[in-house]
Amino acid sequence: MKTYKIVYKPMIKPLFKLSDPYDIHAFPMPEFTGYGTVSGEREETVTAPNKQLA
Repeated sequence: MKTYKIVYKPMIKPLFKLSDPYDIHAFPMPEFTGYGTVSGEREETVTAPNKQLA
């Protein structure tokens, strides 16, 4: 068995963009733009027979 180091970002969050964030009289309608990752990465060490199983 080999030891593999796995680095990943654990969480995703929805991303929104305001239509006009500087207009204080307009109702801010958020527009969904997709998913993004939370800052920060995790690192794990795994022992597995091959890279696909790790």
